Amino acid sequence: MNSALYIGATGMKGLSQGMQVTTNNLANVSTIGYKQQGVLFSDLISTSQAGMGEWWNNQEDSRVALGQTGKGVQVDTVRTIFTQGPLESSNTITDMAINGKGFFQVTDGVNLYYTRAGDFRPDNEGVWRTPSGLALNGYKYNDDGSLGGLQEVRVDRFGTMPGKATARVDLTMNLNSGKDNAVSEDNPYFSLLNIYDGTASKPLSDGS
Repeated sequence: MNSALYIGATGMKGLSQGMQVTTNNLANVSTIGYKQQGVLFSDLISTSQAGMGEWWNNQEDSRVALGQTGKGVQVDTVRTIFTQGPLESSNTITDMAINGKGFFQVTDGVNLYYTRAGDFRPDNEGVWRTPSGLALNGYKYNDDGSLGGLQEVRVDRFGTMPGKATARVDLTMNLNSGKDNAVSEDNPYFSLLNIYDGTASKPLSDGS
């Protein structure tokens, strides 16, 4: 009787912990960068009954330990599922997202941390920071085009770039022939349709 009550108590406790993980996932549906968590349960303990057979590999088609009486369940582990989440649009130009594997590296000035959340905002000095104040790290290119060292991402909000003259322009367009060859005084609204020939290789001739 006591064993049955104990098994029921462990089941309720395991179910409660599993529900906590599930409700936490639901509560963080709109949390940027949040990763879903899953619960894995395992057998708590078990006892063997005498005369009920041997243990592992006792049967050729079964690998179940025979003659065992379970004594309850426990939460074995709570794992984070690092699968790719959906990319959402934003009206803030400093918001970023990672498509695929990887993390943003952020720092408090001493320690390094990693996050998938890309909701960064510049502070008064132009350093991009997380809502909790951690600075985003990145590589800055040198003036000669080489890759520099890892440092805080800083963008001067009042900085300017020198003007550069346009050196090349590519333009694709149709030139006006100077005369409307599809005009019709008798049927002005369907003049182009009157000269359209769907059976020809060019339904409209070059002169049209």
